[in-house]
Amino acid sequence: MKKFKLKLISFLMSFSIFLPSNKAIKININFVADKLPIMLSIFIPTSIFGSIVCLHKHFEPEPKLFSLDYLPKNEVVNEVIIIDDLRNYFKIYEKLGDGGFGKVNKAIQNETGAKCCIKKINKKPLYSDEIYKAKYKNEIRIHINLNNQNIVKCYGGFFDKNTESYYIVMELVEGCTLHELIKNGFFSNNERRVIEFFKQLLEAVKHLHDRNIVYRDLKPLNILVDKNHILKVCDFGLSKVISNKYVKNRAGTACYMSPEAINWLEQSCESDMWSLGCILYEMLTNKKLFTKEEPSYNDFRYIEEIRKKKFNRKIEELLIYLLTHDPMAERERSNPRRNCSIDKVIYLCNELFL
Repeated sequence: MKKFKLKLISFLMSFSIFLPSNKAIKININFVADKLPIMLSIFIPTSIFGSIVCLHKHFEPEPKLFSLDYLPKNEVVNEVIIIDDLRNYFKIYEKLGDGGFGKVNKAIQNETGAKCCIKKINKKPLYSDEIYKAKYKNEIRIHINLNNQNIVKCYGGFFDKNTESYYIVMELVEGCTLHELIKNGFFSNNERRVIEFFKQLLEAVKHLHDRNIVYRDLKPLNILVDKNHILKVCDFGLSKVISNKYVKNRAGTACYMSPEAINWLEQSCESDMWSLGCILYEMLTNKKLFTKEEPSYNDFRYIEEIRKKKFNRKIEELLIYLLTHDPMAERERSNPRRNCSIDKVIYLCNELFL
């Protein structure tokens, strides 16, 4: 009798699991032998199968983590790591964004295989080397010390001698911007969903304000949302640590800027609260509250627009709290303090939908 020889041309595993009365698991194995499809069924006691599953989980690879340990430590000048060529340490493979202050790309760290995102800080024509370095150091000192799940994690930064540019390395957030969610109608007619996401934004802003940091450019394009619907604030290029309660120079995006910022007055953490009001209105309506390059707030027509929308009463109260200001103070060129606090806004949000 000739021995039967089984020549495997290709092999494919698929599992069909059954739990019969004998407490064994039936597994169907599909494969191709001599160009003929064959299916074998085997039974494995559940106790053994459980061990196999546990063994498989035990050997699952850990996620690859970024590390600054692979950047040169012998070249550090005035707290700045200096590298010879970015390409020796990272593979840059996809552009994520390109704005006035920097370019952001996806990257893979060569030594660890970890995915990350790298921001190249633009050097404007009027910047001296010292101003350029100061802007980099201000951004990274603020960002690297923030630790909150609703803020994009910063790993560190360096100066690349090849491109003569400063770079900041951050966690890669797979998802989209809040701007895209709003544009695609993700929040349409769903006030509860709006507030759930807005609360996450408040947690990020509270983390900043508790450390006397004013963000100064809050807008949907600077807010990322990952695949698990975790909201994360990014881009701290305009942020400032407030040492004397106020900052004076104007910064931000006009349709989200507070009246005091528009009018070149002193700004504080309360200026961020105004931006939060503009973002909340946009999430609720899919429209910007202000669209002009130089919005005029003094006629208070925007309050009428808010009331016309017939929002939940407490949401209307929240919006008006965020978007109230003192035009008299602006005319007198004094600081228009609104006494609007992040803790009060969080309290008002928590009162919703109870």
